[in-house]
Amino acid sequence: MKPRFLFLVLILCCASFLTAGTGRVWILFKDRPALMGKTLAPSRVQSLTPTAVARRLVRADVVWDESDEPLDASYVRQIRAAGARVFVESRWLNGVSAACGPRCLERVRKSSFVSEIRPVAVYRRAKEPIIEDTSKSLLSAEQSTGLKYGKSKDQLEQLNVPQVHKKGFAGQGEIVAIFDSGFRKDHIAFRGHTIVAEHDFVFQDDNVSNGSGFDSHGTGTWSCVNGEEPGTLFGPGFKASVILAVTEDIRSETIVEEDNWVAALEWADGLGATVVSSSLGYSDLYNPSDLNGTTAITSRAASKAFRKGIVVVTSAGNEGPGVSTLGPPADAKKILAVGAIDLRGQIARFSSRGPTADGRLKPEVVARGVSTFIASARSSTAYGRSNGTSFSCPLVAGCVAALLSAHPEWKPVQVREALIKTASQSAQPDNTFGYGIVDLATALDFLPKRSIVIEHKPLGDSSSTTKPFQITARIRAQRGLKADQLFILWKKNGDSGFQKILLTAVPSEPDQFEGQIPAQSKGTTISYYLSAKDSKGRTGKLPFNAPSEVFSFQIK
Repeated sequence: MKPRFLFLVLILCCASFLTAGTGRVWILFKDRPALMGKTLAPSRVQSLTPTAVARRLVRADVVWDESDEPLDASYVRQIRAAGARVFVESRWLNGVSAACGPRCLERVRKSSFVSEIRPVAVYRRAKEPIIEDTSKSLLSAEQSTGLKYGKSKDQLEQLNVPQVHKKGFAGQGEIVAIFDSGFRKDHIAFRGHTIVAEHDFVFQDDNVSNGSGFDSHGTGTWSCVNGEEPGTLFGPGFKASVILAVTEDIRSETIVEEDNWVAALEWADGLGATVVSSSLGYSDLYNPSDLNGTTAITSRAASKAFRKGIVVVTSAGNEGPGVSTLGPPADAKKILAVGAIDLRGQIARFSSRGPTADGRLKPEVVARGVSTFIASARSSTAYGRSNGTSFSCPLVAGCVAALLSAHPEWKPVQVREALIKTASQSAQPDNTFGYGIVDLATALDFLPKRSIVIEHKPLGDSSSTTKPFQITARIRAQRGLKADQLFILWKKNGDSGFQKILLTAVPSEPDQFEGQIPAQSKGTTISYYLSAKDSKGRTGKLPFNAPSEVFSFQIK
């Protein structure tokens, strides 16, 4: 077959897709000429906020690379000159999405800098009706103390969330990006919550509240992540901040154009998102044979986010019970794809199954996705129930936020390992339940590879000027500890540097260590942190970013 005829086939295929689908194609570039021979440096990465850089420094596999740089401006100009209308410029994919008809495609194909032209996929998600729930919640005896979970109690207890909340971990310090069709921001479940940023990638404005029809689904998923109304509903990560992105268009049917999804992901990364919660549905463009983690554009982007330090949580899909019924990016290799179960722990018939095309097990985990209790956009105080992996997914995203608030030094691979290796059937995983039901309390205590975990209750202010200050800590390392490298580092106000005190093992109490800061005079402020090395020389600290952040107390 002659090259000219091959390209004619491409034009006809794309033209057919433009008629039936989005009317857009991806045009991907071969390189970034402006970077050739130059050293990458964080000072040149203009797309990242300080919050995003801080996350990258701790959690990313690669802190920054050329995918953080802008596209070559001359390439984009030439694509426009060929007749294309550019919609999204993707740094991560090194290319653009654009409306480009047959004549435009022929011109673009002749460009030496173009590596690939492919249609922009459209994802469709079946509507998941919300049944209003106006009945009163009856608090059980177990809920007479602590958080009053109301009707969300069962779905949280199924994941062992309340035990983690009792220890004080509920997503504080984390930023969860939620991608959906719209959000009712004035709902009582979100009162006082921090919205870092919001953007509508469908209407291209900064308002994500477009009315109850648009906001219904997103209000429900948001509440599963971090809703908070005592006596009614809590999400696992109710203390997390959020980024809200509209990526779904519900005007005809619920669709997501994958270029909007990629644009939202890159935008959220730049703002410092640490977790992403998203449910895309299915696409006619991708077949089961494409579900290998690298073919679908969204799967490529999700894997890129993982390398940049973001935990991507996505619904497995609602196309079950057949095998290999996942929808991208659930097939991506390092993300968390979530299936749906009911109150009794039985798999939902609609929950999509694995494996991937290359034989990997999916989903990773499951959570409540049948009659899940959620906030409703019908009014600012309404609640309801709905079905779908769209709701099991954000429950797990909230769990991830809670886990990271306890272990802010963990990378996405360690979070993933902790959740799948402590889930209900981790010893016998399958392509229906994956590794099973999330057990957040057990995951909290798990030691992933290369991890060092230090637990300590910080000292408060004291009136004593005669007694030393006792420091106790639980310290564990997956590869074992170096007993002579466990320290309290402390200083008093006015000191230029920290002094070291060796922590010693507490007899007959495994993993427990202690040490003493000497007594100090009235008016002294003590600052301190803990440090430990494992058998391979890796260092862990508490607080994890010490000495930039330290514990402190005053002798009054």
